[in-house]
Amino acid sequence: MKAEDHERRRRIWELLVYEDPALTDVIKTITEEFETSKQTVEADLDSIDEWLPKLDLFRQVQGVALLAELRQNRQRLYEMAGEARDDDELVEERKIRAEINRSLNMERYLSDSSLNTTPVANKPEMLEDQLF
Repeated sequence: MKAEDHERRRRIWELLVYEDPALTDVIKTITEEFETSKQTVEADLDSIDEWLPKLDLFRQVQGVALLAELRQNRQRLYEMAGEARDDDELVEERKIRAEINRSLNMERYLSDSSLNTTPVANKPEMLEDQLF
């Protein structure tokens, strides 16, 4: 599944599950947000049984992108920790550093799993609070 198809279909699923609008509203929203044709969105809706199970598989393939985003977020956390230290906000700095440690644990977990993004519930040895 191409990235643009994945994002459009993820948004379709999000609208259907979380907002529950009429299909005509979904079609209108998606055509506007993604600047795509009505026929493309209708085809996505008609083939939802085929692509819906693949949405999570796409995420597994994108493990490298997940690591890159995790590292980018951690870089910002380092900056925030420095800012907190400069402002003598030591409690805040400690909280941010704890978040950095959780981020490092998550990266280690993703790397150990060969970038497989299976849900944590399937990995009992990993504590959920270590993830976020």
